[in-house]
Amino acid sequence: MSTVLNRTNSITGVKYKDDPTVFSWELANEPRCINASLPTSGTCTADTSSTGASEMSTYAKSIDSNHMVSIGDEGFLA
Repeated sequence: MSTVLNRTNSITGVKYKDDPTVFSWELANEPRCINASLPTSGTCTADTSSTGASEMSTYAKSIDSNHMVSIGDEGFLA
């Protein structure tokens, strides 16, 4: 994540973390513990998802306080 946030746009010369055209950072694309075609691991829970998202969003905000951070989920945590 640090590599992306600190990357300088080769066209504008602006670091992504300072770019006003970036709306927010999405931590994952539709993360979920349950998948209709795969068995559950038994270790992934709503707490697992919440804890991971909390840790990563705190890390992202420590590098980039200018943008919002979203989980990227579909509105449920399982």
